[in-house]
Amino acid sequence: MPGKFNSILLVDDDRTTNHFNKLLLEDMALAEQIQLASHGQEALSLIKETVSRSPKEQPSPMTSLIFLDLYMPVMNGIEFLKALEQQYKEALQQGLCIVLLTSSSQPGDLELAKNFRIANVLKKPLTSEKVKLVVREVFKAREPGK
Repeated sequence: MPGKFNSILLVDDDRTTNHFNKLLLEDMALAEQIQLASHGQEALSLIKETVSRSPKEQPSPMTSLIFLDLYMPVMNGIEFLKALEQQYKEALQQGLCIVLLTSSSQPGDLELAKNFRIANVLKKPLTSEKVKLVVREVFKAREPGK
């Protein structure tokens, strides 16, 4: 694998999906920390906690990855993306990587996501092959001169 993330955030209301995705990512040893959130509001709270830490403790957005579901209660994926863009625009500009992970086949949903800084859109379930593809794309895009 070409690189490793400081943190990965899995945002999905399905506990089983989050559990298996976390196990997959732990087995692949891709991150120092893997966090789980069951909806967008919880994910924003986790991000706020990270950002409020001192700069020495704060992981660089350049090494953070979010796998985001679209359909969730409380705050769905699109609402999360809007809030993230408003509250943490700098982190997005510094390369926070967001991958939409969805079972939706609605063209309108995927078109909505294109209005945001989404690195990739993947169909569920998450597999090691899909993760490897994302990691290669993310770190290749961050090479000097790209």
